[in-house]
Amino acid sequence: MRLFTTGNVLKITGLPANTFDAWCAGGHVKPFNDVAGTGNHRQFSLMQVLGIVIAVELRNQERSCVLSYVASVVDAFSKLPEEDLLKRFKKGVTHLMVVYNGTIVMDGPLDGSMVDVQSCYKAVSTFGTAKTKRPQGAMKS
Repeated sequence: MRLFTTGNVLKITGLPANTFDAWCAGGHVKPFNDVAGTGNHRQFSLMQVLGIVIAVELRNQERSCVLSYVASVVDAFSKLPEEDLLKRFKKGVTHLMVVYNGTIVMDGPLDGSMVDVQSCYKAVSTFGTAKTKRPQGAMKS
């Protein structure tokens, strides 16, 4: 299993370190390894990082979203098996509509306000490869 550090998450999302630390301290984002103490570095799974990226995209939209919804999005994506997400992509289901009661509702691209989950996934899954850049703005359809 590939794990991402806090530094990786900050590079991928462009979030300020203090914002991400507050999200973690407030329980909105829970690390994969979830260990406490000095010298223990937070690590996150690919699907958690995908959820974080999507939450940041939602926060950056004009209508934004509340922190409790950030937590819902990250939690829902962290529980979704990567294989299930890839099956959705093969069916053309690529954009997030809503996370409701822990269920991720996706559809094909309908309008510019939906987050392109497939582009976000590509940015996260290829992070660290030779030509990867921070996905700012590239994830919106």
